[in-house]
Amino acid sequence: MTSFPLLVLVLQSCSGLHSLPAPVLLNVTSVNFSHVLHWDPGPGSPEGTRYRTAVEIPGKKPRFSHKSTSQTSFKQKLDSIKEYNLAVQALYNHTLSHLSNKITFVPYKDTIIGPPALSLAGCGTCIQGNISLPVADRNINYDPSFSVFWRKEKDRKIYVRNISDFL
Repeated sequence: MTSFPLLVLVLQSCSGLHSLPAPVLLNVTSVNFSHVLHWDPGPGSPEGTRYRTAVEIPGKKPRFSHKSTSQTSFKQKLDSIKEYNLAVQALYNHTLSHLSNKITFVPYKDTIIGPPALSLAGCGTCIQGNISLPVADRNINYDPSFSVFWRKEKDRKIYVRNISDFL
């Protein structure tokens, strides 16, 4: 009976040595409001480790993804006007890692909007132009604005049209 407490102490100390490492190097790529969270497995992560993401609005409890993935990236659906803290947790053989370090992501500030597609066609003495805006994620409403600047030949004046002039 005297060896039982010693065995418990040894098991507790060994469990810390073999704990599942948390994912590292989190970053988000966001183009046209399509947000993808990327990470690297923690050092020494075993083959077959799965991951789940945690999305937290500051001041609220983190919300974990319902499905885990074996990939090291995950597409996030986020409201474009809020700030988020994102983290990842590893899962393996009924063991959970600690949450990774959190990163802050603000969609309306941190997304890259691709360039518009521009086509021009001659029509006698004029030019017709068509501007197609980049396609955003269907779940995101964003109100893009742009201006078109041009100058006539032999005229130093610069003309401007805003998007509202075209609608």
